[in-house]
Amino acid sequence: MDSIYKKIFKRIRSSSSPPNSRNTSSSSTMNPNTEHHDHINTTLQFTFPPTPAASDRGDMSPPSGRSSGTSSAFNVSRKCSISGALDIAEDLSVHKELFPLPPPSVMPKLREDVDEDTPDAHVPRDERLIPLTGAHPFNCEAPLSDLFNSGFLTPPELFYVRNHGAVPKVEDEAIMDWEVTVEGLVSNPLTLSFRDICSAANFPQYTLPITLVCAGNRRKEQNVVRKSQGFSWGPAGLSTSLFTGPMLSDIINLARPDRRRAKYVWFEGADKLPHGSYGTSVKLSWVMDPAKGIMLAYKMNGEMLRPDHGKPIRVVVPGMIGGRSVKWLKKIVVSDTPSTNWYHYYDNRVIPNPITPEFSKTEDGDKFWRDERFAIYDLNVNSAVAYPAHDEVVEVKPKMEELAAEEEESYTVRGYAYGGGGRRITRVEVSLDQGASWRLANIEYPEDAYRHLNVPEDTHLFGGKLDMTWRDSCFCWCFWNIKIAHSELIAPSTSNIVVRAMDESLALQPKEMYWSVLGMMNNPWFRVIIHKETREDGSVKLKFQHPAPAEIKKLGWMEQVKKEGGNIMDGNWGQKKAGVLDLVGGETTQEVKPAIVMTSPDVNRVIEFEELKDHAPKGKGSWFVVEGEVYDGTPFLNEHPGGAPSITAVGGLDCTEEFQAIHSETAKLMMKKYHIGTLSPQAKAALVAEANADTTEVSAAPRPIFLNAKSWLPSRLLTKTAISHDTILLRFGLEHAQQRLGLPIGQHILIKTTPKGGKVTIRAYTPISQQTPGEVTLLVKVYRDEGVEGKRGGVMSQALDALAVGETIQVKGPTGKFTYLPTNTSYFSSTHNITTASSLETPPPTPTTIQDNMELMNVTFAPSGSKPRRVTKFLMICAGTGITPIYQVLQAAFTEGNDSAVKCFVAYGNRAEDDMLCKDEIERIVDGRRTRVVHALSNPKGDVGEVRAREVRRGRVGLELVQEGVEWLNAGEGERGASGKREEGDMMVLVCGPEGLERAVRGWVEERRGEWGVRGVEDVCFF
Repeated sequence: MDSIYKKIFKRIRSSSSPPNSRNTSSSSTMNPNTEHHDHINTTLQFTFPPTPAASDRGDMSPPSGRSSGTSSAFNVSRKCSISGALDIAEDLSVHKELFPLPPPSVMPKLREDVDEDTPDAHVPRDERLIPLTGAHPFNCEAPLSDLFNSGFLTPPELFYVRNHGAVPKVEDEAIMDWEVTVEGLVSNPLTLSFRDICSAANFPQYTLPITLVCAGNRRKEQNVVRKSQGFSWGPAGLSTSLFTGPMLSDIINLARPDRRRAKYVWFEGADKLPHGSYGTSVKLSWVMDPAKGIMLAYKMNGEMLRPDHGKPIRVVVPGMIGGRSVKWLKKIVVSDTPSTNWYHYYDNRVIPNPITPEFSKTEDGDKFWRDERFAIYDLNVNSAVAYPAHDEVVEVKPKMEELAAEEEESYTVRGYAYGGGGRRITRVEVSLDQGASWRLANIEYPEDAYRHLNVPEDTHLFGGKLDMTWRDSCFCWCFWNIKIAHSELIAPSTSNIVVRAMDESLALQPKEMYWSVLGMMNNPWFRVIIHKETREDGSVKLKFQHPAPAEIKKLGWMEQVKKEGGNIMDGNWGQKKAGVLDLVGGETTQEVKPAIVMTSPDVNRVIEFEELKDHAPKGKGSWFVVEGEVYDGTPFLNEHPGGAPSITAVGGLDCTEEFQAIHSETAKLMMKKYHIGTLSPQAKAALVAEANADTTEVSAAPRPIFLNAKSWLPSRLLTKTAISHDTILLRFGLEHAQQRLGLPIGQHILIKTTPKGGKVTIRAYTPISQQTPGEVTLLVKVYRDEGVEGKRGGVMSQALDALAVGETIQVKGPTGKFTYLPTNTSYFSSTHNITTASSLETPPPTPTTIQDNMELMNVTFAPSGSKPRRVTKFLMICAGTGITPIYQVLQAAFTEGNDSAVKCFVAYGNRAEDDMLCKDEIERIVDGRRTRVVHALSNPKGDVGEVRAREVRRGRVGLELVQEGVEWLNAGEGERGASGKREEGDMMVLVCGPEGLERAVRGWVEERRGEWGVRGVEDVCFF
């Protein structure tokens, strides 16, 4: 291949017509008006130049900065692959004064340390690129400053990358034989080789400047508000290049489309993805419109397309989102409908704002994905600030004397803007007072230089005609700038710099964002916040902060404001308004809600330390302290949703932190009823001293059981594994390798953590680990902020998601109202030990015969008075991560063996197979005789028969499925008692899922409790 690389930019002469006309003299087959189109003129001997090595690129020094209208000094005579009239080596220096030329470019090295173990190990990539999705698949953008400094044209190594999967590996030797088919509603189907497509004797070749923009550009701002289904693009998801190749309309004309029926043109690439190759479509009328400039490209900036950008050939659709410009093109289909490709339906759409991510995955929500009205084609108006850069610092010296306005020092704010559909950006406006007033910025249109009258009409560049003089469509970004005096920047009224753009159709960037499920087409005003620090000498330090830089380690102002409690969905930044962050002063002015009064005005009793302790558990009741006030929880023991242990565990203790973190406003309003007095100052001091003594006490010997119902204990995060986009597996360590958690089956642990910038948060979780000594594992579904008022995400789940390996949480327990007592003693001593008999107040007796086993009490449940009872049938209903407590009981019951009388039926609901948790573990303990699990999928991706599980149904968990479970549990036992009714109390219903599921189950139980053999709520446990 070295010899090929040394022959780069070899000039190719055509012995026929010039490149802007068809060769009709050598073959009539290229005339679209003739009756037969059997073959393409392939007589031309064509050697396509691969990407040049750095040593062959000439002496090109990096630019010192972005110049106005041109990318860089480019004094090099470059030979280029030219088919047509030019028969001399192309001297690019003759164009230097006419229009922008490509900046210096180098071939990056292979990133062996990053890509070696991925399918992209063959792809060279620049180290400056910011990876947005990890190592693979590779998606990236350049740092905004590097992109902007490169100028109007982007070096290929800094061009943004959007890959859905592995990059097809195309050897240079195979390029000339690469084939693209044209089929569908055409009378002359074509199979074109790369050689055919590149031949000027077959198709006129063109070179056009085009900016490609990912539809996700600036998506990170939306993800800060509420996580969308897309990854976080910063403001550099765009790039510009000179693309070379034939117009797609010429190729479609040759295939002769059915003009009556054909409406769309489909494109399909060679990449192999989970849902087939990437594909999409555009309208046929757009393809056939010369002004649209839709082309097939095999060069960018005069080079061979690099692997990440579609080598050897791609579609380029100017003015539209980058997702329509399919890379590694293999197939073109003319059709009467839009593409049916999976990626055309489920990517590149702006789903209506009211549609939530959850609803979009349902059967009813799927219609929005397939509605062509919500597909994105043309780009919208957008702009961004490049300078001042994020974290840039400017020192403003104190004025020694008054200066005239023209003499005062200033800062030039600079940035980019672009429109869509070929529409020109006609104005860019900048505001220093949050949009109360605006000033016009200067705009540069480097694209216009290519269409200037000074450019000869038959100018060719990189083997294609620079066909720009007649085109008035704008398909490239433009640059804007405005000078702002230092005195204005340091003025107290100036807290940020805001920019917006408008195109020739008067489409204007909006003030507020339009959030959607995919987070695409984000284009609200771009805001740069100014932080000011006045020095002792009177100088002012200005530090600028962008909204959401792509770099993970760089904190944007949106993330900062969100952590401080600001409403980032509101467009009134900096304006004094209740509930909105005051960016001028840097302080929040949140509305303060009146505190809930939990004390009774009729209670004046003073309680001493000894009396409080006398009413601790096993004493005269269960008193506890919140904010120095004493409450009697004894009357509420059996009514507490978490069971009596939730109250007895804090008896005689100050549980202020825990109570405030867990309980709702409704619960707090109930507290007046249980208020009995106020601690004396001496009692408060004694309680604090006792708590401090507990935390400093060190056990002389390692404790065999970790959990302590009265004390918070630290546990360190050992590993964190992502199970899906919203589910993580967290493994925490205990105090030593032999220690067991000590959690009764069916009980939970309390976890306490303090999110950065937030309040202490406490939540209950059920571990899924089988009690491996020395550790505990949690399965956590992360509910991220949606950015919509009243729809905040889960505080605890997001805090756990933010934990880094090595950080600690606080753990306490056990807690809960339900306990399952296994009847086999081997379960307590095995490595699967979830509890120990000694941890229960009344351990279950050891069975000696099967008959004993049949009669043993195996459940305690708070609504039943916490007295042990016998349950032989469990109807388990759950959804999502609600499987965790259900699985804990199911696994314990299964371990009892075939002689056990206990049967379990599980109805487990999810959206799709990817949401099914603990699937493999469940399948291992399902025998169909004593344990049975039916999965209900409301929105499966394919045929439910393909799901790897024993029983799968399409739809939601409903009464029909639950009734089937009841009948299975009762099958074969006949009638009991003289009345013919089944014995009541031998069945329990265990439920863990969303509120809607709980409400439904309550209704079913009330309606059919006699038929099912349950007595009511005392036989239903909602975890």
